Amino acid sequence: MRRFSGFTLIELLLVMVIIGVITAVAVPEYVRSMQGNRLRMAGRTVVAAGRYARSMAVLHQRAVTLRFEVGGSGILIDAANAIPSTNAATNAVALPVADEREQPEPTATASTPSGPGMSIRLERTLDQVTIAAVHIQGHEGGEDPGAAAIVYQSNGRCTPYRIQLKDAQDAGMTIRVDALASAEVARGH
Repeated sequence: MRRFSGFTLIELLLVMVIIGVITAVAVPEYVRSMQGNRLRMAGRTVVAAGRYARSMAVLHQRAVTLRFEVGGSGILIDAANAIPSTNAATNAVALPVADEREQPEPTATASTPSGPGMSIRLERTLDQVTIAAVHIQGHEGGEDPGAAAIVYQSNGRCTPYRIQLKDAQDAGMTIRVDALASAEVARGH
C-alpha cells in the first residue's frame, strides 16, 4: 500500500490558528513601539536643536533664537543679522537624528559667510508629535500662546526652560534645559 505524505486539514488549521494568535499579540506591541519611537525621536530632535542653537551662538559669537510652535510641531533656529551679506554661500543643514526614515525631510538653509552679515535659519517639523507647552523661567504668562522663543547668548547660556511633548495617544515627554543648555529628558508628565 502506498502512503502519500502531506499535511492534513486539521494540521493546517492548527498552524493557521497559532499564526493568528502570535499576530494578535505581536502587532499591537509593534504599533506601541513605533509610537514610542516617534516620541523619542521628537525628544532627540528638540535636544539637538537646542545644542545646535547653542553651538552656533558660541561659534559665531552672537545671539541665536530657538522658536517653538506651541500647539504645533515646528521648530525654528534663527540668527539673522540686520547687515545684508553680499557674498553669502548657501549650505543645507540638517539636525542629527538617529533614523532619517522616521522623520520628514528637514527644510533648512544656512548662510555661513565669515563676516557680520552671516545668517542661520533652520526649520524642523516633528513627526506626529506636538509641542504641548513651553515654560520659560521668569516668563510665566504674558507670552504668545502659539509661540515661544529661547535666546542662546554668545557665551552659550540661555534662560532655563521646559518643553512638554505629546503624541496622538497622549503619551508625553518633558525636556528640561538649564542655563548652561544641559538637557534632561523625562518620559510621561
